[in-house]
Amino acid sequence: MRVLNITAFDAILGYDWLKPLSPMTCHWTDKTMEFIYQGRKVCMKGITHKATSIQELSADQLVKWWKGNDIWGLAVLQ
Repeated sequence: MRVLNITAFDAILGYDWLKPLSPMTCHWTDKTMEFIYQGRKVCMKGITHKATSIQELSADQLVKWWKGNDIWGLAVLQ
């Protein structure tokens, strides 16, 4: 899990963090994720209000994440 100083996201969960928690149930519309951890059911809930701003990502940071295989999804806004 990576904690970032980006106003649109509190954290980004990577494949290496998610894989050991399989299987899981994700409800994308409700922004929930459920899985079993140490025998207990865990439900993570995302914030339901829309972000009001998004910060620009530098090309250097994008290349660093790409080289570290840290990108699993990307949105480009113009």
